[in-house]
Amino acid sequence: MCIRCKMVLSDRKFSAQAINPKTRQKYTFDDIGCVILWFKEDRIEWADEAIIWVNDAISGEWIDARTAFYDTENITPMAYGFGAHKTKEQIKPNQEIIDFLEVQKRVIKIGK
Repeated sequence: MCIRCKMVLSDRKFSAQAINPKTRQKYTFDDIGCVILWFKEDRIEWADEAIIWVNDAISGEWIDARTAFYDTENITPMAYGFGAHKTKEQIKPNQEIIDFLEVQKRVIKIGK
């Protein structure tokens, strides 16, 4: 279950995991947006140092959320729409490509 919204993880290609770097405790999420809002809403002190994994939207493999490339036109569990990719080449031509910092800005702006 997602630690923030309490929904069952429904789509393995859009789930995420945050790990506290000090305690190594793992937290699971059904959408990258939930990770970002949980950090903000719960004032997680270790958010900037957190190890964050997301599933690659194509292969489902775990990749580093901070170095992933994101497209913005996906149907995701919480409707944020961001799909993570290991490389830019995985994203279809003519789709917007953004980085993790831009994902954070947009999720906080949406704030649902």
